[in-house]
Amino acid sequence: MPHGPSELRGIAQAAEVLDAELDRYETLVAGMRRERLNSEKNLRRAAQVLGELQESEARLATHLQVLVEAITAARERQHTHADIVRARADEIARRSTRLVDLLQRFQQIGARAAEVNELVRALAPRAAEGSKADVVEGLAEVLAGVGSLVDEAHALAQVAEQEDFPDVARQAESLRLQLSAVRNRLTLLCAPPPT
Repeated sequence: MPHGPSELRGIAQAAEVLDAELDRYETLVAGMRRERLNSEKNLRRAAQVLGELQESEARLATHLQVLVEAITAARERQHTHADIVRARADEIARRSTRLVDLLQRFQQIGARAAEVNELVRALAPRAAEGSKADVVEGLAEVLAGVGSLVDEAHALAQVAEQEDFPDVARQAESLRLQLSAVRNRLTLLCAPPPT
């Protein structure tokens, strides 16, 4: 679809040909104006110049038409390219908005994972005090939260992959794997001791 330098050469060439013909026409007009119309020879020469001027006018009209057509074609190509640019700009805006949405979801999952981590840290002093029932109950609550986060991270990874955002999909999958490992450790902690 590019029509760059050759297209410009076509317009420039049409303009040069037109300009050269205009110079020729102006030279003929200047010569005709200087021509004295006082002899048969001068009148014949003036009539000949008139004929050349008519031919030059016809060539000028043709050259003008060629230039106008070249400019019109260039303008139409520019409009086509402008439409492509507008469509691409709209697509960029949509994709950017969607990426921001996915990244916000990722950040929300990460923030909630940090909250879960704080809950686990809060349970440590209770475990040291020997209140195992409280700790197990607290761990079960944390385990449910981690399970929910694992599911959300998995869903985000799938959506990001489907919408062709591989970086977000990898980050969400990595977070899902980390959360799954935490969930597995918590499950082991919450399991009753073997009998």
